[in-house]
Amino acid sequence: MVSMVSRSGRQLQRYNQGQRQVVGCIPYRIKMGSEKKLEDALEVLVISAQRKGKGMLFPKGGWESDESVKEAALRESLEEAGVFGTVEGVLGTWCFKSKGNDGYYEGQMFPLLVEEQLEFWPEKHIRQRVWVSVPKAKEVCHYSWMKEALDLLVMRLESTRTPSINLMELKSMVSMVSRSGRELQRYNQGQRQVVGCIPYRIKMGSEKKLEDALEVLVISAQRKGKGMLFPKGGWESDESVKEAALRESLEEAGVFGTVEGVLGTWCFKSKGNDGYYEGQMFPLLVEEQLDFWPEKHIRQRVWMSVPKAKEVCHYSWMKEALDLLVTRLELTQTPSSNL
Repeated sequence: MVSMVSRSGRQLQRYNQGQRQVVGCIPYRIKMGSEKKLEDALEVLVISAQRKGKGMLFPKGGWESDESVKEAALRESLEEAGVFGTVEGVLGTWCFKSKGNDGYYEGQMFPLLVEEQLEFWPEKHIRQRVWVSVPKAKEVCHYSWMKEALDLLVMRLESTRTPSINLMELKSMVSMVSRSGRELQRYNQGQRQVVGCIPYRIKMGSEKKLEDALEVLVISAQRKGKGMLFPKGGWESDESVKEAALRESLEEAGVFGTVEGVLGTWCFKSKGNDGYYEGQMFPLLVEEQLDFWPEKHIRQRVWMSVPKAKEVCHYSWMKEALDLLVTRLELTQTPSSNL
């Protein structure tokens, strides 16, 4: 819990081989939604330094021994900037020398997707806060390592941003008959380009451990006896890679939602012929599940745990993608602190 008085003193301060442990956040929001380019829509919150003339920075402070690293990041954001929300996966760790003394600090930075902004907060009387564009933030920010963290945040958001497809347009793109034929199929140096999704949901919210709360959706192969798999299919020349991933998920599994950042690319040999495929896999955070979909008559779909999915999945490269998804979700999961 964050009182209206900031923590002070260093009795609980963490150190690592003599380096003071510092944690900070980059509070951000997407100003105008997905209709705008990221560079136009993204704003970050900067705050003034305690000492005049020291420019602007992002919220940061000492990581203490009675809290997790993400709890520390949330606390600093509340104390210094009066905002809270979802702390996402760490952007990186930087070692730097304190300008005020001869000591060295080790600082971790996290993105904070802002969900609420308070009118009153502990350090309101000594700090200003301003929402600015990324270029402006890099211009006014006092710390080079924070600017590097901001660059990493922008890169992450660009890689995970879903194309601005109107959901009704997307539904109309997918008729009740799946695409067939390969007239529009993409190839890369002779390798057929394949795109797939791992549809997932967090079953019980943040009260449960991830291993208990996470479920993924698998579908049966078209040919009997070939086990289960995740939705996948050819990437065609009239669509972006994420549009292809969404289309395949709708056609084969009857689900849609948010396509997140690519998990990886795998090259594999087709078991049906001598050709080679290049496959990309994306997570799909499911938002709606249809009762009727194009391949309902030839496929079954089942929600199951990650261990069960790895047991029944027919493709080793899909199992590797599933491991990467679990790792990503574990890194970005916020502790279940009651704010």
